[in-house]
Amino acid sequence: MKNNPLSFFFPQKISQADSSINGEVEVIEQFGKRSIRVQGLEQSGPMVEKIWEKGIKKITNYQLPITNVLILGLGGGSAVKIINRHFPKTLIIGIEIDPIMVKLGKKYLSLSEYKNLEIKIADAFKWVQKSGGSNHQTKFDLILIDLYLGRKVPEEMESEKFLSAIKKLLTNKGTVIFNFLRTKEKKLEFQEFLDKAEKIYRQIKVIKPVANYLVIAQ
Repeated sequence: MKNNPLSFFFPQKISQADSSINGEVEVIEQFGKRSIRVQGLEQSGPMVEKIWEKGIKKITNYQLPITNVLILGLGGGSAVKIINRHFPKTLIIGIEIDPIMVKLGKKYLSLSEYKNLEIKIADAFKWVQKSGGSNHQTKFDLILIDLYLGRKVPEEMESEKFLSAIKKLLTNKGTVIFNFLRTKEKKLEFQEFLDKAEKIYRQIKVIKPVANYLVIAQ
């Protein structure tokens, strides 16, 4: 699909879909680049790519090789693009609860072009609990967690039960990166999450790309 030349002057809505999970989902084109948005918040697109780019750059110096990657909250596939840029030979499993996101990602954000990606339409929390509890044969060198529903992070993501289940899916030197919105209202909640994570992971690092926190845990 060709770019809309008007997007270089004003943001253009090029598609809209109603999701039973996320509600109204929009595809916006601005300056020739496309993004998927829910409640005005970019879920996949250039800004999300910048966030994951900063996170991945932080681990490339000490976490090599990376051969198996798990993405929880695949969306339209922005994280896949960044992973392939740095680790083109890796195998990726992407978990996404909303098939509308995957459909729009394939149509507008080139998600269907990644041959090293296996997409599973599933609830990430149920998938993790099932996989961790059954001694999942594949352990992951890197896990990216981006589990927004609109502007909200599900409470399950901040639970010690979930944090422990994620740890079971990591290789011995594996890394997990959690993505959070950085807002004053969520500051206390975010600190509570860090306190829980520090009980489970031996090393925690926080970086602040764009308007987000990325929590990098080993």
